[in-house]
Amino acid sequence: MKQKKTTNILWYALLSTAFIAISLFAARNAMWIQSEHLEEEKRKAEDNLVSLVNVWERNIFTQIETWLDETNNEKNVEKLQKRIRGPIEWVDAIYIWREDDSVNFPPPAINSQPTNIDDHPCLNIDSIYDFSVCTSAPVYYQNYVALRLAQESVGTTPNEAKQLVEQVSPPLDASFLRSVELKLPC
Repeated sequence: MKQKKTTNILWYALLSTAFIAISLFAARNAMWIQSEHLEEEKRKAEDNLVSLVNVWERNIFTQIETWLDETNNEKNVEKLQKRIRGPIEWVDAIYIWREDDSVNFPPPAINSQPTNIDDHPCLNIDSIYDFSVCTSAPVYYQNYVALRLAQESVGTTPNEAKQLVEQVSPPLDASFLRSVELKLPC
């Protein structure tokens, strides 16, 4: 009877081990099948997205080609530009070049003031100490001269270079002043 009891325990242990092994095998296969299914769904979603983007790009390029054809035929490009800007936010402006690389549209801005920068007395100073000549000059002259003189003297007289840059009205960028304080090359 004792041997029968030992045999029954052995059979139960074997049956339990087989059950556990089959359960583990089934769980592993179920997880593998699930991951394969998720990969397939991901692949289908990517394919659908690529197809959708291709259709969208094709439509966009068709629309752009239509607009380009319209610019060739349109007499009033400014009106066309306003019409195109309206519904679609990613169109900022239309630029049309001639064959010689000059801009045909938009027309260049007309500047009524001559831009001969060399004839202002402020530009002829060579020393930080003469900058007082420039304090009544326009700000773009002050900036130009202050930066030129400060860069020339920052290695030898950094405090004077800092004072010069602070004299410009309005003052130049604080990062330049900080680099002068730290004696960094500009």
